[in-house]
Amino acid sequence: MGASHTTLASSNKGFDEGPPELDGEVLGAYAVEKPLFPASGRMMRTFQLRHKQNLSTIVLKTMVVTSDVEKTVTKQQEELKRIRAALKGQHHVAPFLFWSTGNYKPKPGSSTMVRQIHLLRPHTYTTLSDRLASRPFLTHVEKLWISFQILEALEAMHSANVVHGFLTTENIGLSSWNWVVLVDFASYKARTALPDDDPSDYLYYFQELYKNGSDTTPRDKRCYLAPERFFTPKSGEQQQDHPQPPLTPAMDIFSAGCVILETFLNGERALDLGDLMEYRKDKSSQTLQQGLNKIEFSALRAACRHMLHLDPTERLSAGAYLERLHASSVLPASFRDGLSPLMEKITHSPPDARLAIAAAHYYSIVWATAGLRDEEGKRYFEKALGYTMTKLEGTDQPESGESKQDEAPDQRVEEEKKEEITDFLAETEALLRKLDSLNFEDEILSLPCPPMDSVASLTAEVQAREDRSEISQSSLLIYLQSILSTVRYVQRPASKIVALQLMIRVAKYVSDEARLQRIVPVTITLLNDQDPLVRASAIEVLSATLSIVDSFPPSDSKIFPQYIFKRVTHLMTDPSLVVRLVFARNLASLAETSHRFLDISHAVQLYEAVGGGGSRSPATGESAKEESLMANDVFADDITKLLDNTTGSGSASKSRSKQDSDAEASTQRVAGAGKTLISSNYKSEIMALHETISRCVVHITTDQSEHSSPVKRALLSDMARLCNFFGLDGVMAFILPQLLTFLNDRRDWQLRAALFEHLPSVCHIIGRAATEHFVIPCLETGLVDGEEAVVTRALQSLAQLSKFGLLSRSILLGTSVSARSGSETPGLLKKYAPLLVHPSVDVRFFAIKTFNAVCQTLDSPDSEVFIVPIIEPFLRYQPSPRHLVTPDGLESCLHPAWTRDRFNEELSKYIPSSGNAISPSIGWTSISLQTGNCNENRTKSGGLQKPEKTGKADTQIATHDNVDVQTEQVTSYLKMLARSRTYTAQYELGAGDAKAQLVHAIEGPLKLAQQIKFPSQDNPSSREVTIPAWYNTLRETYERQDNLASETSAIRSVSALGQVYGLSIMDQSATGASASSDMSSDRAVDILRSNESRMIQAACSGEWGAETNLDPALSDTTLLVTKLNALKVPPLPPKLSENKLCGNKVTVSPQNASNTSNDNSGSFKRRIDTVVATSRTASKFGHTGPVVRLVVANDQRFFSTGSHDGTCRIWELEKAEKCNGVLESSVTYSGHLTGNNSPNVRINDLVVLEGSHSVCSAASDGSIHTWRVEMVSSSKQSAPANDARSSSRAVGSTIIRQMNPDEGEVLALNHFNTSSASLLTYATQKGYVHSWDLRSASEPFLLQIPNDTGYITSCTVGSDRNWVVTGTSRGYLALWDLRFQQILKLWHHSRSTAIHRLGTSIVPAPQSWTGKSRSEMRPFLFAAAGPNECAMFDITNGACRECFRTVDYSGRYLSPRVDEIPRLDEISVSPAARRREIASRSGGAFLAPTSSVLSPSINAMVGSIGASSHSFLLTGGSDGRLRFWDFAVPSKCYASSGLDGSQPRPSFERIDYPQSCRLMLCRQPPKQHLCEVESSRVPKALFQGLKKPENYHRDSIQDLKVVRSGLLSCSRDCTVKLWR
Repeated sequence: MGASHTTLASSNKGFDEGPPELDGEVLGAYAVEKPLFPASGRMMRTFQLRHKQNLSTIVLKTMVVTSDVEKTVTKQQEELKRIRAALKGQHHVAPFLFWSTGNYKPKPGSSTMVRQIHLLRPHTYTTLSDRLASRPFLTHVEKLWISFQILEALEAMHSANVVHGFLTTENIGLSSWNWVVLVDFASYKARTALPDDDPSDYLYYFQELYKNGSDTTPRDKRCYLAPERFFTPKSGEQQQDHPQPPLTPAMDIFSAGCVILETFLNGERALDLGDLMEYRKDKSSQTLQQGLNKIEFSALRAACRHMLHLDPTERLSAGAYLERLHASSVLPASFRDGLSPLMEKITHSPPDARLAIAAAHYYSIVWATAGLRDEEGKRYFEKALGYTMTKLEGTDQPESGESKQDEAPDQRVEEEKKEEITDFLAETEALLRKLDSLNFEDEILSLPCPPMDSVASLTAEVQAREDRSEISQSSLLIYLQSILSTVRYVQRPASKIVALQLMIRVAKYVSDEARLQRIVPVTITLLNDQDPLVRASAIEVLSATLSIVDSFPPSDSKIFPQYIFKRVTHLMTDPSLVVRLVFARNLASLAETSHRFLDISHAVQLYEAVGGGGSRSPATGESAKEESLMANDVFADDITKLLDNTTGSGSASKSRSKQDSDAEASTQRVAGAGKTLISSNYKSEIMALHETISRCVVHITTDQSEHSSPVKRALLSDMARLCNFFGLDGVMAFILPQLLTFLNDRRDWQLRAALFEHLPSVCHIIGRAATEHFVIPCLETGLVDGEEAVVTRALQSLAQLSKFGLLSRSILLGTSVSARSGSETPGLLKKYAPLLVHPSVDVRFFAIKTFNAVCQTLDSPDSEVFIVPIIEPFLRYQPSPRHLVTPDGLESCLHPAWTRDRFNEELSKYIPSSGNAISPSIGWTSISLQTGNCNENRTKSGGLQKPEKTGKADTQIATHDNVDVQTEQVTSYLKMLARSRTYTAQYELGAGDAKAQLVHAIEGPLKLAQQIKFPSQDNPSSREVTIPAWYNTLRETYERQDNLASETSAIRSVSALGQVYGLSIMDQSATGASASSDMSSDRAVDILRSNESRMIQAACSGEWGAETNLDPALSDTTLLVTKLNALKVPPLPPKLSENKLCGNKVTVSPQNASNTSNDNSGSFKRRIDTVVATSRTASKFGHTGPVVRLVVANDQRFFSTGSHDGTCRIWELEKAEKCNGVLESSVTYSGHLTGNNSPNVRINDLVVLEGSHSVCSAASDGSIHTWRVEMVSSSKQSAPANDARSSSRAVGSTIIRQMNPDEGEVLALNHFNTSSASLLTYATQKGYVHSWDLRSASEPFLLQIPNDTGYITSCTVGSDRNWVVTGTSRGYLALWDLRFQQILKLWHHSRSTAIHRLGTSIVPAPQSWTGKSRSEMRPFLFAAAGPNECAMFDITNGACRECFRTVDYSGRYLSPRVDEIPRLDEISVSPAARRREIASRSGGAFLAPTSSVLSPSINAMVGSIGASSHSFLLTGGSDGRLRFWDFAVPSKCYASSGLDGSQPRPSFERIDYPQSCRLMLCRQPPKQHLCEVESSRVPKALFQGLKKPENYHRDSIQDLKVVRSGLLSCSRDCTVKLWR
């Protein structure tokens, strides 16, 4: 306090020992509890005081001063008062609340007068220094949250003109929910001028000590002081002579930088006194540099570096750092907008109110942090909080009376503060009363997000989502920590239940580490809560939390056997019924999750043992992920010259060497894994889990306490998952024997009913044999149970078992007369058919449902043959097959139910009147009773009639014989029921033998489940295999009409299934029942509307056990259809061509230059200007607009052309070969013009569907038509018998499908077949590449081309059908992987012009075609772009291998370098990088389309490559000339068409470049005028007079195709030509 430390040090002697003197009104109310460490042992001592009455705690700091510093003490008192007033209402600071000075007393052993000074401040839960060393360790987001609060506190302090003076990790208090409070304001330590050559002043004022008894040991010598607080004294200068400058905010900023740095170093020191001195002297510190490099966030690292600047004027304010860190996304917006206001509210609230406030803000916090709207959670907490929700949320609104606060005096402020606290406390009490009044007992058993139903339900409530950064999503942990830290101190059980609800809802959105390290321990502690509802809720939350954990560290692999089960198994003996009930209901979930944890842990161990240890650790991946989040950096690491700008090359070298050593070690581990026997204790651990769970199951099932029945029923509720946990062996050993003992309790009918309700899930595991042998006898006891509810559940179980296929026909229908017994064994249906006339409505209804299930299993006509005779005594009308499978239908055919009086009267005849003991042979268990054949007692006149709608009396049959048979059947059942009731009565009275044995009277062979083999799904052997006509009729009928079964329900045989799906299974020659060639629409409606079709559709839709509802003859078919539907295998495509194609069909070779040249290109012979035929421009015979596309059928029987006149024409190739020079089309398809409002529709592209006679055409109006060319036999008899081409001709077209996308023009088409699809791809004007499966009528994929690359001009599919390449108007090429639907490469053509045409091929490198050695196959791309050139590029690296260029010296457009090789410049596929690179090229690219129209270009190319002597390329372009290119020999290249007779012939040359690149150059000399040519050199052709007109195209050539007889070409001059 401004006094010399030597004086104070001497004065402290004698006062250090013992507690301080606490006298006075304030201090006297407290008692010293313990001293606090660390604390300054030189200047001050620190103690924790506890109030004697309310037991609250407070911190006391005391010191001893002498009388010569009285002025300094008075001055510091005024400063403390000013600080307290300035910081009033600030939430992040806690100034000293009270101070006092004692009376002067003589120092013991001396005459010096001294007195004690006491300072009181609030006590905090912990300090930042202690929290950094405590578990669970702080996560990155918590460290950011603490740093954010420190800067916020400094901003508030500095704006109030208050400087802390000594900010350390010990002076930053933290609450249990990490709320920061700055304490110990060091205004009395205002020594701002400390000599750097004498550390005594520093040690006295600022060096803290640990003190334990007589041992005083110094702590790490950490230094947080700013360097400007030290000075270098001059020679002879005394310390008292040096001025003491005031404290400045920049000093606190430096200390804050040290604190934040130490926080991210997990408690390691940032600086000590020596480091600070070195930093002042050398302007750098290696310790500081190393510490800064350990901060994962680059922006925060730069901020800390800037805070630690030597020059205080360079440091920014705390608010400036906050703004920049928010701008750099290091601090998410949720800190400032959501979490900080909430934490301010709950800081000074009691625990129960704190939870209520947190629940009120749950919806807004989840939205602010994770970007999720949990509407269901919002409704739940609105229900829990009621009207208080509105009040608590209303506190967010700022008050309007600002002027009143400014003008009010201090006393007025105090009064308003008291009123505000009073209102808040009243509001809190109202909230707590509301919580106490809630009835949570019902909600315990049905929590809104239980894990036992499905984990998917945990996320089904989220209805809206908005993207948030990963740091923002992680900040939800701060909200969770406030809940977890509060729930330990709440008093009301209702608050704990709300807290548990908050925990499970927040657990859905936090990390697995938070679930395991934060939520699970707190939930475990609540399992021992005094309130049973809290314990029950804790079990639910624990089970739900563990079930959604996906990953965990190896240390938690044994969390279940070593921690969870040890903490929860005692609950099975909990005194509260609700706790035991919830435990039993969650036991299956805990068992399943423990099994999953065990599987994952052993899988990880096996992976590491085999060689997975070399992979990167999760921590490294997490750090890299968080580092990537800091890309948007306001700070830069070189923002100041604070420290050395070391490059870190040494560390990088060490890192590389470490990686190399790790890789070598990993290789050695992998090599040695095969020689090492991997020891695993998996079996013993799973057996231990089984033993633990089985003990719980046995305890629950054998519990004979008074209220054990609800617990047993709760265990049965999730029996399916429990059976899956134990498996077959465990179910047979633990589950089934214990469950069957439930039948022994004859007093608890609810337990028996629950058992029969859940028995099918157990039988599903044990199979048919065990079901018939063990379960059916017990099930029969339920059918004769005295409680009708039990009989109802038993009937339900019987129906389920029948649907599951777990009952054989012998069990249901009985067995015929056997030679051994000489009698008939009745089945279940005959024995319990009397239940059809039971007086109970429920029993009668479920008995009807049971017979419906059996009839669905047997199907017609078996149901009529076997079921109708059994139920005939109870029938009024003859049922039809439809009546047998519906409850209402069967009930309408039955006799009315017996009355209750008649039933009881008949039953009473067989119940003994006395209570004598009965023999075991007549016990309540089912006995094999003999019943006569009903058909033998039936008279001829007693036949049943079919029900009629008139309902007349003469249609009813109620003869005496019928009634006798019905009574006889009911009597048999009544006898069994009487035995059961008699046994039950004697059991309850305690008379007779209570251990009656079960008599198993059901005998018969057991049948194994039918084995069904799934056939192989090979592709059809030939492309002509199409869908049958009858199935197509069924499908069209189903699409036109409603309320019909699907078309697959009409498949009645495996052979018919093979015809529909093209499967090579069984006998394909056999025709199914529905495979009829004369299938009409009316017949299709009848088939699809039948009940049989509806049942088949239900079976094929994958319903549980639906296959057993059908006739066994259809089981194989329905099983195959179900699997095909599950695999989404489409049926065969529709008929796209004739059944058989041409015998000499051309096979598409992978050596073709493009996917459009799928013809016999290798047979092309080179000739010059030999035109066979040319089309006319008359509308009746040819096109009237530019012909832009030409396609040839696979068998070359016809070719088709598309024109801008909106029509497509079919030309017979044989007819063209034999014509007299004029081509005439055979068929015109004008479907695009029909019904189109626009008369200017253009055909943009055509494609022939592979292996068919169908053509797909795309128009400028966005429509796509797929139509079939109809070929009929020709009447010409002279044609050879073996020539299929000469025996048919095109006569018309049939449209198959139309698609009208709303995306502008369709610019490109492609088609290819896969093993299971017939895919059509088309590119639209808006930059999308769509796909359409012609077989399943669905869109498998959709690709979007980047908009800034231009519109699509060409598109081609790779030869292997796994990738597609698109070209755009701005010269960009995009390569897509169709398997993953991802863009792999993006190139920019060096010519920066439109891509006119594309083609693909997979062949060896061109340079190896002529040699003996062949290189590996590689994918190549042919791209026509630039001035009259096309190039062949290697797709793997984008390198140019071949280039074909024409240089016309008479033209206006010449390349600047005729020998320049085009290139593909790779563009980054990252959106941001792509936009930058495209923007840099946009200057020339935007003008590219315009210039490409004016300059000559290649628009068509076709050829054959890969052959040693037949590789060639034909090109046609805008100059109207055809050129033949040889890949190796320039002398074989020539211009085949387009040259005048007087025009000089071009010259060809080859230029070889390094890296296997060649340029084939065509030099076209200019045409000279006659006046410029000497008479002796005039060509002789000019002296021949009249000559034949030139046969070349007059405009741009748009497409080329090679056929067997020559070459086809089309042009913008509206003509099509055939060349020899």
